[in-house]
Parts: sequence; structure tokens; C-alpha cells
Amino acid sequence: MPVTFSIRKSLGVFCAQFYGFVLIEDCLSSLQALAAHPDFRPNLNQLIDLSEVTDYERNFVRILEFFARMPESGFAPGQEFLVVYYAPAQAGQELARIAIRSWEGVPGPVLRMVGDPDQALAILGLSHVALQDLHAAADGSRV
Repeated sequence: MPVTFSIRKSLGVFCAQFYGFVLIEDCLSSLQALAAHPDFRPNLNQLIDLSEVTDYERNFVRILEFFARMPESGFAPGQEFLVVYYAPAQAGQELARIAIRSWEGVPGPVLRMVGDPDQALAILGLSHVALQDLHAAADGSRV
């Protein structure tokens, strides 16, 4: 399952897109690549596109381990930023709900799940940007 991400420094956002069957190991690899990216900042707003997810690894201990590693990858509690999960289908929605629950009690992130790409972009203040343009960013990386 590939994961792609792009950082749009000028827009203050990074966009991650997940495809197919989501494996925790792929998530960990993408998190490490993101944290090492020279344009990464902990307070970047995030668009997590789960629209192409067909299923995910249901090892909940590993999922919790992944989210527990977020702070060591540069996501510091207390820094306010938006995280919008674009999840129009059931598998992506389930994954988004797990992610949102994992952030419960952590000060800083403002979390939303939506099923419409235009709504996701509007929440991030990016109504003037097309989703495919965020995915096609030249500064992106594929993991």
C-alpha cells in the first residue's frame, strides 16, 4: 500500500494520501519520511486523504503504537493545527475514527472527518485549491 505526501509550505499544509490496504509499517515509514522532510513543521495543517483506502491492518496494538510515536516525530502536544480526514467510504471512515480517538485528550489538534473533498479543503481555508493539485505537488514524496 503506497502512501504519498506533499508539503505545501506556501499554504501551510501537508497532504497525505493512502491507497489500498493500509499497513502500519507503511504508516511508520511515511511518518519518518515526513518528519525528516526539510519543510516539515509541527504546526502544519493536515489533509489526510483516505478516499482510496480499501481496508486496513486491524492490529489495534500496532495502531496505538503508531499514534504513540507521533510526538517523537515532531507533533508536539499543545501546538494548535487542523487535521482533516477526507473519508467518503467505510474503510477510510473507520480508520479516521481510530485516528481521531487516538488524539483524544491531546491539547492542540483540531480534528474533523468529512466525506466531501470540497468541504475538507474549505475547513483548511483552501477552497481555491483543487485536491488533485495538492496530491500532485512537486515537493511531494512517495513512500
